[in-house]
Amino acid sequence: MPFVGSSFKTYVATDDITAAQIAADAVNTSELVDDAVTSAKIADNAITTALIADDAITSAKIADDAITSALIADDAVTTAKILNSNVTLAKMAANSVDSNQYVDASIDFAHIQNVAANSILGRDANSSGVLSEIALATTQILIGDGTGFTPAALSGDVTMTNAGVVTIANTAVETAMVNANVITGQTAETTIADDDVILIYDTSASAFRKMTRANFTTGLGASENDVIIMMEAIMYG
Repeated sequence: MPFVGSSFKTYVATDDITAAQIAADAVNTSELVDDAVTSAKIADNAITTALIADDAITSAKIADDAITSALIADDAVTTAKILNSNVTLAKMAANSVDSNQYVDASIDFAHIQNVAANSILGRDANSSGVLSEIALATTQILIGDGTGFTPAALSGDVTMTNAGVVTIANTAVETAMVNANVITGQTAETTIADDDVILIYDTSASAFRKMTRANFTTGLGASENDVIIMMEAIMYG
């Protein structure tokens, strides 16, 4: 007699149906108990992308170091995904940081390359461009020459120490260098006292000397009145 309905179940013992008794494609979703398929029952590489629901893979399901660069889409890592202070020097390509990446006034002296001793930075050219070091030896100053700078010390009639003290050389001041107001700008005198002095040039000493009125009068061999007249003529024209 044929079996009818569920009465067949009473003739099958537990665990008596093996894989050999199940026809191909005989078990579908409705025959599976919830949570009955374990990971051991899933063949390797059996779960494809199409079988994974959108947003179904959480971070807990991803093994440490499992996501390689090949699995990251181009331009997929945004700034928000990078932890603060995690971009190190080794991660930056050469010449990848330009002036646009610097905050204004953010580069301090300590982050500028070392400068040679006794040197300053300047644009040593008559055009715009990069800075360069200009070395200055002791007592030298920087002189612009129209094409850059020339480090040089004062020389010739005037010299200067490295403390800034300037000295005019002996015999360097000539007549043409003396302003007329050295004499004309002085307070006028109408009389000459015995101890008043005048400036003379002593040829025997090759130097300027002072002389009193009495000595000047004796040296000229003239009367005192004549000397006064001559001196007044010299002093007041």
